[in-house]
Amino acid sequence: CSSDLITVNLPGIYWLDVPNGCGTARDSIVISIQNTTLNLGPNLSHCLGDSSMIGTNAQFNSYLWSTGETSNQVFVQNSGTYTLVVTDSIGCMASDTITVTVNPIPNISLNPNFIEICSGEGIYITANGGIQYQWSNGSQESFLSEIPLASESLLVIGYNAFGCQDTATASIIVHPNPMASVNLLNGNLQSDDPVANLINNSNGQSNSIWDFGDGTITNDNSTNISHIYPAEDGNFLISLLVSNDFGCLDSTAVSVSVSGEPIYYVPNTFTPDGDEHNNTFKPVFTAGFDPSSYQLSIYNRWGTLIFE
Repeated sequence: CSSDLITVNLPGIYWLDVPNGCGTARDSIVISIQNTTLNLGPNLSHCLGDSSMIGTNAQFNSYLWSTGETSNQVFVQNSGTYTLVVTDSIGCMASDTITVTVNPIPNISLNPNFIEICSGEGIYITANGGIQYQWSNGSQESFLSEIPLASESLLVIGYNAFGCQDTATASIIVHPNPMASVNLLNGNLQSDDPVANLINNSNGQSNSIWDFGDGTITNDNSTNISHIYPAEDGNFLISLLVSNDFGCLDSTAVSVSVSGEPIYYVPNTFTPDGDEHNNTFKPVFTAGFDPSSYQLSIYNRWGTLIFE
């Protein structure tokens, strides 16, 4: 080429001869190609509410993102395609593009999320909205079944197919049970005074229901309780059911018996004349004795036994 200016795009040694009055002057230049590249890595994804850091650690003179930012690394929250253009120290430029996807978070819920129970009762809670779960007590099931010892808050973390997570809590209130206790003052009653006296020693109750075993049921939260039974022999079970304001229950029972005093009549005369009245002498029993099993002794006025 005989021009004083040329354009080259291949590496190599280029020389120029310039004729002058003394001959020819020559100079040369070495041309090398600098390969400027940029790699932003694979596409990224994150969960809604999080962010991804994209960029390069390679050193360049300048950086220009499609968002207008000019740092080598940026944090992005939104889905989209992001492009970075870099320029090196000799003005060579390179670019790369990366796609960021924002995945949805699950909507985790617990059913029920508020439970009131009495001490000793169990709970059953189901988790919804995820494909995997992690409970605060270590369980990884989609449900929780247990008997809480005390009031507590239960936390569950739920995950969807993208690994994104959400949390939910359930409040458990455990109410104490009342304690039923009865002091029976007289358990063996006589039929002429069949009155049972009891003391309600229960604790923590607001309501007391008595079943006296003879068909009588009453609601009485008094401390001192009395009940009159029929004046006839029998055994009865007294049951006490106590409850508190939260509906928690406890019960106890005691037994009483009613028996008659020995009641009999011994006639002072009899008429063994063969008619239908008073032909035999014997005691007449009304209650308290077995007429087939007794002992009868008769003495005369001088204390001599004349019959036994």
